[in-house]
Amino acid sequence: MSISQQKALKSNLTVILWHLLKYLQEPEKQIRSWALTLFEQRERIEED
Repeated sequence: MSISQQKALKSNLTVILWHLLKYLQEPEKQIRSWALTLFEQRERIEED
């Protein structure tokens, strides 16, 4: 895995973790966009 791929993976995982934490800590504010962001980041990881 190249350095740029490692950086991209780290970035994607960071976004996923932050959104998961928000999603779990604020269930009343579970916004569809958070779920979509999680899905999008997961797809980006799978592409790389």
